[in-house]
Amino acid sequence: MVYIRQKQLEKLKEYKYSAVDRSLLSQYVLKPYWWSQVIKLFPLSMAPNAITLTGFGFVIANILTMLYYTPTLDQDCPSWVYASWSIGLFLYQTFDAIDGSQARRTKQSGPLGELFDHGVDALNTSLEVLLFAAAMNFGHGWRTVVVLFGSLLTFYVQTWDEYHTKTLTLGVVSGPVEGILALVAVYAVTAYMGGGSYWQQPMLPALGVPYISVLPKAFYRMDFGDFYMVYGTLVLGFNTVESARNVMKSRKERGEEPTEALLGLLPFAGTWACIVSYLYLHPEILHAHIVPFVFFVGLINAYSVGQMITAHLTKSSFPFQNILALPLLYAVIDSLGPILEDKIGFGWPSALGDGVYQVAFMFSCLGLAIGVYGSFVVDVIVSICDYLDIWCLTIKHPATEEVKKGHRMGRACWHAADPAQDTLSLVFVSVKDFFVTPPPNQNRLHVRPGAPVLDMASALEEPLNLAPVTEGQNGTIGANGTSSSTKSQYDPNFTDNVIKATGPKANKRLAQLMPSLVRHLHDFCRENEVTVEEWSQSVEFLNECGRMSDDKRNEGQLFWDILGVESLVDEITYKVAADSGEKPTTTAILGPFWPSQTFTTGKPITNAEIDIWHTAPNGLYEQQDPRQPDMNLRGRFYTPDSGDYDFYCLRPTPYPIPFDGPAGKFLKLLDRHPMRPAHIHFIISAKGYKPVVTQIFDRRDEWLGNDSVFAVKDSLVVDFAPKQGDEKAGFDLKYDFKLVAVEDAKNGVHGGTEVTSA
Repeated sequence: MVYIRQKQLEKLKEYKYSAVDRSLLSQYVLKPYWWSQVIKLFPLSMAPNAITLTGFGFVIANILTMLYYTPTLDQDCPSWVYASWSIGLFLYQTFDAIDGSQARRTKQSGPLGELFDHGVDALNTSLEVLLFAAAMNFGHGWRTVVVLFGSLLTFYVQTWDEYHTKTLTLGVVSGPVEGILALVAVYAVTAYMGGGSYWQQPMLPALGVPYISVLPKAFYRMDFGDFYMVYGTLVLGFNTVESARNVMKSRKERGEEPTEALLGLLPFAGTWACIVSYLYLHPEILHAHIVPFVFFVGLINAYSVGQMITAHLTKSSFPFQNILALPLLYAVIDSLGPILEDKIGFGWPSALGDGVYQVAFMFSCLGLAIGVYGSFVVDVIVSICDYLDIWCLTIKHPATEEVKKGHRMGRACWHAADPAQDTLSLVFVSVKDFFVTPPPNQNRLHVRPGAPVLDMASALEEPLNLAPVTEGQNGTIGANGTSSSTKSQYDPNFTDNVIKATGPKANKRLAQLMPSLVRHLHDFCRENEVTVEEWSQSVEFLNECGRMSDDKRNEGQLFWDILGVESLVDEITYKVAADSGEKPTTTAILGPFWPSQTFTTGKPITNAEIDIWHTAPNGLYEQQDPRQPDMNLRGRFYTPDSGDYDFYCLRPTPYPIPFDGPAGKFLKLLDRHPMRPAHIHFIISAKGYKPVVTQIFDRRDEWLGNDSVFAVKDSLVVDFAPKQGDEKAGFDLKYDFKLVAVEDAKNGVHGGTEVTSA
């Protein structure tokens, strides 16, 4: 059976992991002092999923000892058994937490890791219910069923929340952190106390709490297990309501009907209505065979959340159906027949019967669940691995090896207009205004006869139609560099102490920069009386920039762009070169959408290299738009010693920088627009010369004087002249790039290898 279609697999290209962890234990204890140290023990050759699976092995070992020593869930075991459960679960949590760190270390992050992690966690949830019931000596009965319900509901709701909000949210008290640590503590205390019988005594008297007359005697006599039920109910209710609020808020912000998402809870409710009814109608399963029944119910839930997380990764519709619940529904209807006939005189005979036949049916359901869920897991994993060209439990493409893509690139023709001045002449012919429908060959590069032709692929004919912003432009809020002259009321020695903490063996450049940075930063905090809340928000802002950044988008660089820092540093770098007597082509920022990979198949030419890229008419670079083919409207060319370089391309269009992340929110808070004027990116480089990273801008663009990242410079503004006699295009451009010689350039280093992203 096919569980994931080719059309769904294509959505994996848009995958972006997003998570929010509000757990204080996780942030301030486990991550800095435990997980960050344990991860160092794992070699970079070990796949993240292998770590996850290894951790799950500890849980399987715990289940095996449980089945051997207390299959009825109500017998005391040797203390070492409970201790092994505690250690095993703690190690499982550790391995489950660091697999993400391993994925980032090995550059293996991707949708398969999230799917695999969720699948293992789903199985562990039901298995831990059995271990907890055994540790508490709950036995085969309703208390074990109640714990199962609460645990599975928590996991189901968390996955349902992630499907709708697109973010995995772990609250201040969450199952994966505090919940697991609570179980670790329960197992450890059980080992210390000598068995699960300890939990069967009334809790308050056992803890030495005297009886108070205002307390009901039934409350005072509640055992540890009863109090756990109360505590679990409160936490479950809070987390469920909080998740529902998150989901409805997220859908409302996207303009979707908020309450419609609540329908996604109906499959769980319907399944559990069948579970409770079946156990009520067949007490022999409840009191004698609850362990295999928990296995069966756990697989039902794992299949539901597995379908949910797959739908989340592939941006598919919500999966309401679960075929594994149908046997339960049938069993309930079958069992109701004789009861209805006895009560109201209308019913039907039971086909399954009672006693041993129901036990056989239940084990058949378990076998069916193993087969269906196993088929689902194998099919989805194999499909994703084949599509992404990866392996599940081993690393197919180590991060240390450059993965060579099969894109064929042509050799463009280049002409050095004046070799004595090191000026390279680029001739843009047939630059087509994107508001005019281009002819079929509009996007084809025109190169010298005899050279290969590079098809830059079809651009999307969806021009943006955005009106200029007239207020709050370019962040002109307040005086630039204004500061308070009020004498500091804070510790006058604090900043000096921080600066003096730098050791004598520190990096020389850092030792030069850090005192200035620390002083400016500390003065800023003092002058503006920055609060702890504001500082925390800034930290979370930077964290969010990191979470949104990947090989297709650099949110951190985008943030510096909108503050003008990259343009300022670029200007400083250019001025230093100009003051030294060099006159290279004016530079401009690299931008957050430059692909650092090298895509070449032709033999490199030592004279020069041109790297060019721009957006499609819909204002999106190819990394942003799944409808565009890979490397659309991008090219990297190696040039011969002589010959003209010319090609056809689309006239650039203005576009907004991505404003769905932290940088966009920051712009909104400053009442600034996100628009960039139409431009084309270039990196020009050659052996023996300093590379030039720049952009050229269309003089007719309405945003030219109002660039959201402050990159426009007069010498980079160009005119696209009308072109006559060419059916392929209506505009023409000629632009010269000048490179400055570098005497100490590394021998053999070529082109973009000298260029680094800011």
